[in-house]
Amino acid sequence: MSGIYDEAYYKSNNYVTYLQRKERYSKTATEILEFLNKIHLDQGPILDFGCAVGFLTEALIEAGLEVDPVDVSEWCIEEAAKKNLTIARTPDYDKEYGITFALDVLEHMPYFQITEFLNNLKTRLMVFRVPVCYGQDTDYYLEASRVDPTHVIRWNAQDWEGLLKHYGYQIITLNLSTIYCSKGVYCGIAIRGGIPKNEPYFPRQGSL
Repeated sequence: MSGIYDEAYYKSNNYVTYLQRKERYSKTATEILEFLNKIHLDQGPILDFGCAVGFLTEALIEAGLEVDPVDVSEWCIEEAAKKNLTIARTPDYDKEYGITFALDVLEHMPYFQITEFLNNLKTRLMVFRVPVCYGQDTDYYLEASRVDPTHVIRWNAQDWEGLLKHYGYQIITLNLSTIYCSKGVYCGIAIRGGIPKNEPYFPRQGSL
């Protein structure tokens, strides 16, 4: 799987702007941290899950925070190392995080990997962003989401909300200048407050 996310992937037409978005990720980090301060949510150690080459990680480190970046892409790991940024291949599930960032990553994971991640993750809150479908049993709303062959989970916003609530999270949707909900994107802050259910979560039939 890690070989799929190589240099060609990040420089393809679908991701041609990704490597030019360091400034945007820096602004996203600032906006999220300011928002969390306003609603009096503690920060603590941060997991940047699916960090790619580490733009968001770098911005969070510059803000003086402790960050553990994680990504499966060998190319991203090598690129980050050129900047003296060390990226792990898997999360440290023994560590308790204040914040987990999972931006544009969960849709790339088979369902069993998502459940493994949520079952093992210890975090007080998770900032997430996923592309969504516009209805049931439909494709992604956005063309850019449809053409990425590594997008394997096609859910609508209600499916994702149901999954996160199943694992004991309550959702605050985000509508900031650099990270916001739209017809094709669902994003928010998932705050851990409940007890995860023992039985597996199954979204609408045919969505896996």
